[in-house]
Amino acid sequence: MRSSFLLALGLLALVVLVSSCSNETPPPDSSAATTPEPELQRIVWIDRSGAIVGNIGEPQEALSGLEVAPDGERVAARGREAGNDDIYIHEGETKTRFTQDEAHARHPKWSPSGDRIAYFSYRNGAADLFVRSSDGTGEDVPVDAGPMHEYYPDWTPDGETLVFHLHDTDTDGRDLWYAPVNGESPPAPLVETPFNVGLPRFSPDGNYVAYQAEQEGTWNVHVTTFPEGDETWPISTNGGVWPKWSGEGDELYYFENDKLMVVAVALGGEPNFGDPIELLDTSSVGGWSAPEVSLFNALYGPSPNGSRFAIVLR
Repeated sequence: MRSSFLLALGLLALVVLVSSCSNETPPPDSSAATTPEPELQRIVWIDRSGAIVGNIGEPQEALSGLEVAPDGERVAARGREAGNDDIYIHEGETKTRFTQDEAHARHPKWSPSGDRIAYFSYRNGAADLFVRSSDGTGEDVPVDAGPMHEYYPDWTPDGETLVFHLHDTDTDGRDLWYAPVNGESPPAPLVETPFNVGLPRFSPDGNYVAYQAEQEGTWNVHVTTFPEGDETWPISTNGGVWPKWSGEGDELYYFENDKLMVVAVALGGEPNFGDPIELLDTSSVGGWSAPEVSLFNALYGPSPNGSRFAIVLR
């Protein structure tokens, strides 16, 4: 009986650890007596062959939401310390805490010039968007993005507008919206569908938004026009999550299970999207098998030139 109890307790601890990365809700109270020792992870650089070419920052618990800065050297990410989720900036062999209050914060995104970071925080109860100088100075500026939960922001190239996915907790539905950072006009819908969509990312020219959408239980990557959202192209062919563009807009990346896929892109006029190709198998590095582990929290980020990727090493 005692061994069965211990086995069940161990399995419960594993489920709690995995689920803490897999959704958008605050983590459970870490003060419970049965809380296991945190599993520390770290961020590494891998090249296009999948070889580890360096470490960055310091190990943390629950690393996710990786975003490489425009300079290609710094990585912003969600990390958990003392039970609280905050945004940290990893650089070289160190990390710096970016968000400072006691509310959980996630989903950082550098502005195109690298001078600001947008993210969401639960400080007001709901998940609200904020913008702050990337050097950590100044005040957090709230973004008027609506009355619901707003997640996973990204910037237009001019740094004036954020796109994000809005989560209606009453229906559990998710749609894509956008809003000006300065609040001079109201938020507006980009993609509203009967099924769930999320994780929007602007193309470098600002004319297209890649995102993931769930239909009949399967997530796939799509691209739509901005700001009309009136034309859409399917990208992934066998499931896909976590879409991200190269800095030049000539490639689009996403994960199919634990495979990092790449799609050649030609923008301008009528865009052209090539067939998905497996760039590398990350099972020997991360082995996260997206989307089961972390559907709404991407565990990688491409450098601007696409020559290397920051990825959470399990």
